Amino acid sequence: MILDRMDRLGTREQLGIGLAALALFLLVVDFAVVKPLLKRTATVRAAAAQEARRLAYCRAVVGAAPATRAEYEDVRDLVGRAASPDEAAGQMIGEIDEMAARSGVLLARRRSGEPRKFSYCEEHVMEVTEFSAQISQLLAFLYEIQRSPGMLRVTSLKFAPEKGSSVLKGSMEITKIVAPAAPGG
Repeated sequence: MILDRMDRLGTREQLGIGLAALALFLLVVDFAVVKPLLKRTATVRAAAAQEARRLAYCRAVVGAAPATRAEYEDVRDLVGRAASPDEAAGQMIGEIDEMAARSGVLLARRRSGEPRKFSYCEEHVMEVTEFSAQISQLLAFLYEIQRSPGMLRVTSLKFAPEKGSSVLKGSMEITKIVAPAAPGG
């Protein structure tokens, strides 16, 4: 029926209707096929670019592994390792007693505090409630603590000269960071 009516139209009208039908067909193809395909292509390209950036980052991390290992070897002994909290406290007391004896500081009274636990390590505390030393001996002791391996540090120091003497008396708190020993090692 439509074709019969098309036969009655002139060539110019048939050509106009044909071009309109072709434009309509191309418009439907554009909306139904081309635009979704272009959108999908853009999504895939963006995902590929993101994965390329992620791959570059991962390659950089893997490439930095030897340098990281070397740096770790340089600082490995700064953090002490202990099998148990009691062992760590004992080691800390021994180290501090040796440094005090070498420098001439007399640790009259001391006690170990409860270790403070963190997610990756423990901080052991030793309170020296009474010490006595000459200023040069105290400075030598503090220098040894600063230079010792194992992250020993003095977190609190109070002292005053004894009356009529050059001896200093005081108290201090010393802490040490200890990483738990690796399982099986």
